[in-house]
Amino acid sequence: MNEQELQKTLSAIPYSRRTVLLPQCLRSNTCKAPRAKYGILECQECRQLRNDGTVCPIPDMVSIAKEVGYRDIFIFTGGSGIVPFFKEHGIPEAVIAVACEIEIREGVKQMDSIGVPCQIIYLLQDGCAETWFVKEGEDPAECWRKILTRYPPADEQQD
Repeated sequence: MNEQELQKTLSAIPYSRRTVLLPQCLRSNTCKAPRAKYGILECQECRQLRNDGTVCPIPDMVSIAKEVGYRDIFIFTGGSGIVPFFKEHGIPEAVIAVACEIEIREGVKQMDSIGVPCQIIYLLQDGCAETWFVKEGEDPAECWRKILTRYPPADEQQD
């Protein structure tokens, strides 16, 4: 799906009916979040420090997504459980996914197989530990809010 098609498709879907998928690799290496079925992590909002001295961004990312209007936000340990999870809990109308290139490639195939449009955000590097989606010096909260609101629903767009 090209940029214009994605914009048109997502503009018809309220934020509340889009699902956010976050990768476990954003969290601190010392995170103790328990793993649930399908590889979903249950964030404890512990805000543990990462090796780079930053606080785990996941609690703030979840909070900002909820402020914007997203209801379903999940932290996955890998892409293989996404479709089975959706088939059991309900297939979303759209997905916004943050992941590394390998997981994005697989995830997009999976979303295509169930007919779900997907806005993707690539992590800056591969690796399953303490990765980032923003460049050094950028405000993660501001960048995340821009990502979440890049394709606003038609009823929220300014004329």
